[in-house]
Amino acid sequence: MEAKLPALDSFYDRAINHQLEKDKKRPPKKRWSEAKIERATNDMYKDLINSIYEKVKSIVEEHEKKPDSVWFDYLEKYEMYDQINESLYEIEFE
Repeated sequence: MEAKLPALDSFYDRAINHQLEKDKKRPPKKRWSEAKIERATNDMYKDLINSIYEKVKSIVEEHEKKPDSVWFDYLEKYEMYDQINESLYEIEFE
């Protein structure tokens, strides 16, 4: 799915920057290590992928037990990759 959604790279970069900005606001002794920032960013990324999955699942529930290729074909057929990409570029972090 990552190959079809270039906005995921943008999301990841913005998520890292978001985590770094949050870290700057912490007191120096409570700042996170680079590894912890990376883990938090990876968690944000995983949550995003799961959210996409859950939304698509509700639309194509009848394909739930079928191979991944059915999902990918469905996403392509209904041009959902473009919609997802647009949504990913519009995500703002708080």
